[in-house]
Formats: sequence, structure tokens, C-alpha cells
Amino acid sequence: MADIMNTTVYTKKAVLDFQRFDARMFKSVAWGTHTVFFMLFAIALATAVYSVTAGGYILFAISIACMAWLGRRYYFLYIAPARKFDSSSFINLRHEYRFRDSGVTMSINGHEQSYDYDKLLCAYETNDCFYLYSNKALALIIDKAGFDKDGSNRLGALLSERLGDKFKIISK
Repeated sequence: MADIMNTTVYTKKAVLDFQRFDARMFKSVAWGTHTVFFMLFAIALATAVYSVTAGGYILFAISIACMAWLGRRYYFLYIAPARKFDSSSFINLRHEYRFRDSGVTMSINGHEQSYDYDKLLCAYETNDCFYLYSNKALALIIDKAGFDKDGSNRLGALLSERLGDKFKIISK
């Protein structure tokens, strides 16, 4: 089989999309959308207002604690990653990937690193990217736009063959 080549540029959108995907898959964040956060926050706020007018200060304290907890979760899922990316060293960094039968080689600014497929924890395919996890804290982001003609289909087939049940297709 011929090598499958890919060039992925780590843009802000790609990295933030990955962080939200990772939060949903590995950190078991049940609420991944803005709507659910705002609904829960609105319920806690309404409870706080009601408790003040009804004289229930214990309920008020509980609702304020809920709003603080929800606000903190929202901040760390959506706001902090964007701020962290703006000061990171991998802004628009180009990653060159070469997928072979035995494994994947990643090249960044002339420095190469190789991963064997059997050492990968798992891999996911979404509509836009492949995510290859070498452990729960580190994943390679492979943008489908960085392939030639049918490269993403060939990579999906290769990962399915090499990883078996550790490869999952996630559609949006």
C-alpha cells in the first residue's frame, strides 16, 4: 500500500474543536452546548431571585453555588482554551503526516516522531478530522482537508483494519 500523506495546520478552530471533542469523549462532559449551560444557569438564577423574594436564604445560597459551579465549568470548557491557544507556541504550526502500514510518522519543523498503530490508545473519525490518541492526554489532530483525493477514505480503512474496535466513527 502506498503511503498516505497529510498536512495539517493547527489553527485556532481546529484546536478548539478538538478540545471540545476531547472534553466530551474523555472527560465525560454531559453538556457540550451553550444552550444547556444557559438553561441551567437561568434556572439557578430564577431560583435565586425567587428565594430572595420568598425569604429562603438557604435556597439562595444553593442557587448561587450552582451558578458559580456552572460558570466555572463553562469558563474552562469554552473561554480558557481560546485564551490559552492565543499564547501558545503551536499557532498555525504545520504538521506533516505520513501513514504507512506499520505506523504514522509526524514531522514538525524537521523533527520527526513515529507512532505504531498497536501502541495507539484509540482513534476517532469525525466529519472534519481524525483524532489519534497515544494516551488520554495526547492526541494527533489530522485535518481531512489536508489529504489528496481519497486520502481520508484510505486512512479510515487503514485505521479500521489496524485498530479494530479501538477505531470509531463519530458523526456530528
